[in-house]
Amino acid sequence: MKKAIGMLLALAFCLTACAPATAPESAAADTADTAQQEASAPAAAAGALPAGALRSSGTLGDTGEARYTVASSLQDFTPGTAYELQVLRLDYATARQDCIYTVEMTVGEDGLTQSSSLLVGNDAVYLFVGTTMYKIPLEGGEAETMTIQQEIYPAAADDTSVYYFVFDEHNQYSGLRMDLTTGQCTELQLPPQTWDIWAVGESRFLLCHLLTDTPLPGPQEGDAYNAALQNATCEYDWYDPATGALEKMMTEPYYGAEQPDGSSRQHRFLGAGCGRIYFNWYGQVDGQIADAGVESCDMTGGDWQPLTAIPEGVDGGEMGMQNGSLRWIGSYLATNDCLIYDVTTGKTWENVPIDNNWPVAFTGDGRLLVDNSITEESGEFHEAYGLVDLEDYLNGTGEVTPVTLYNSAA
Repeated sequence: MKKAIGMLLALAFCLTACAPATAPESAAADTADTAQQEASAPAAAAGALPAGALRSSGTLGDTGEARYTVASSLQDFTPGTAYELQVLRLDYATARQDCIYTVEMTVGEDGLTQSSSLLVGNDAVYLFVGTTMYKIPLEGGEAETMTIQQEIYPAAADDTSVYYFVFDEHNQYSGLRMDLTTGQCTELQLPPQTWDIWAVGESRFLLCHLLTDTPLPGPQEGDAYNAALQNATCEYDWYDPATGALEKMMTEPYYGAEQPDGSSRQHRFLGAGCGRIYFNWYGQVDGQIADAGVESCDMTGGDWQPLTAIPEGVDGGEMGMQNGSLRWIGSYLATNDCLIYDVTTGKTWENVPIDNNWPVAFTGDGRLLVDNSITEESGEFHEAYGLVDLEDYLNGTGEVTPVTLYNSAA
């Protein structure tokens, strides 16, 4: 991620300002006094999501009290080897990770093992292994099991269902919804050429699909594929998974809208939180990126405002999700420290020393779970996590409490 959000850093120091952007089709024109508006009307910090709100894959194992993950004890891939899949619970109150459930497994005759994934909801941990779903109490104990119709790899979930998406050879996402109570799977009716789809803490997904004169050929068709993209339009819509209904949010040419100075400006989705949708924008001249920045709109595609907290010439990166919504946007500075903008409060912190304490999850008691794993020069990897007070972390003064991991537990 550091590479992705830092690649345009030098532009902040050597580029002159571009002409004002032409907002996408449905955007409003009001961009005045942005910094003051964002600072004077901060939204409340993200709390529990309402029923039906969709969480993305990065937050499916978080509860505010603990973080759940799945690990494997496998060391030997010889067919017939027994191993365990382990559901691990990292308790924030005790700074300790323990195994709350195991599934006995065997390496297959082809040397392959079954994949597994999990999500937390309805006061239970749902573990998916092959075509079996385990419903496990949050503190561990006896699990309920259910045979499901197919393998599921959760990309999003709400309080009733889990969602699984696949990007196929036809340049589009397909998806299904599985009811967590009955196991019934329903194919989603996504629009043709759905290019991406995001859960952002709302009851509907935000998606982007391409509008082309003819069906988009595969990338392997080279010139024909590139020519089709040159004339394609990106349409962003709110998508209701229950009904398939679409509500257009905005459209723009795939390679961006032409600007008064002859350049183009292209948007790429960054995240959504507190009633606003954030995009990185890239200014291009003759097909080369010449400038960048971050701006946001309201949930209807109107009221576009530049995010002045992120220096122009630098793109932003998603640095923290809470309860399915974007909370932190970050960007690296010339010092290699990080600037962090908090979507929920409108505050900005500069020179946050983040490299050795990467943010992982927000706790429910005002702390942050950080990843401080290291890789030795020899290539040996040492996994490590810690907990730190949120304000102290942002001010660069936080003392990190190490987490006792399950594998290193006494």
